[in-house]
Amino acid sequence: MTSGTDDRETNSLLRSNSDGADDDRNAPAPVDGHALGPMSKLRRWWSRLLRMFGGNFLGAIMLVYFLQGSRVGFTNLAVDYYYQDASAGLGLSPARAQVLIAVSGVPWNLKPFYGMLSDVVPLFGTHRRGYLGVMGATATVSYLVLALLPPNEWAATACLFLISLGFAFNDVVVDAMVAAGAKKEPATAAGNLQSLAWGSYAVGSILGSVGGGVLYGVIGARAMFGMFGLIYAITVAMAINLREEPAPRMSKEKLALQVRLLSETIRVPLVWKAALYIFLMYAALPSIASATFKFWTDQDDLPRPDSFPPYRGWTHPLPPAPDSVHTG
Repeated sequence: MTSGTDDRETNSLLRSNSDGADDDRNAPAPVDGHALGPMSKLRRWWSRLLRMFGGNFLGAIMLVYFLQGSRVGFTNLAVDYYYQDASAGLGLSPARAQVLIAVSGVPWNLKPFYGMLSDVVPLFGTHRRGYLGVMGATATVSYLVLALLPPNEWAATACLFLISLGFAFNDVVVDAMVAAGAKKEPATAAGNLQSLAWGSYAVGSILGSVGGGVLYGVIGARAMFGMFGLIYAITVAMAINLREEPAPRMSKEKLALQVRLLSETIRVPLVWKAALYIFLMYAALPSIASATFKFWTDQDDLPRPDSFPPYRGWTHPLPPAPDSVHTG
């Protein structure tokens, strides 16, 4: 659903952003690519992408994927401490914390509807830029509110809900941009944007996994929320600089078509059976994340709580191997 924009909308975004590429379109390419070293090949690969898509387009993709990956190690760790550690925030039981975390994660389950909405209903006259900016601002403000307000479980859950909404919606928007960009790539270079996107995610995930606990030990949970909110504000600036041709007004016919296509897709046996299996797989397996966190932080034979977070950060999962080794 996220790539349902017609070809004119797809090409408009790519054309307008590639206009800002560097003026090295006519630079001679090496005759023998095999003679180049690894760094030279990387620079040549990056220059080709830059000429094809433009810096704003590539920057938005890299930033959103990088922050998506680093969020796992940085702010998710801070959320665990904020909910369960009284000195850091609320001091809730693992059961209570898990319920609130589940509520705040609901927006991630509605991603197909975000794709349909962004494809059919323009925001500020565009299908991508407007949503990228608004949702980036939503997550940024929610992070800052969470950092500044006194600890309150429902206020915190509301902020985390809006943060999840901003991340999930922008994830859909950038996925649509990547899918649109893939149509412009030649067959011999298919997967370059996917490699760039997932490579950015992997770098962010590794950085968050290694540095999240160390950072928490230095500045604490609420300061981490504020820091990450300020960093995520860069997506708003990226959205403002992202050039996209104006989209036509919303068409009721196009909206009805998208709804009909979605309903027809859901009725396909292969689709609804797979969706049901995934739902039951997650519904039948209880999440033990909060209980595991409590176990780690309550062990007497581990370092004191004030020196423990660095070790806790390293236990966050690194990105799966396939995410780290995309090739293009």
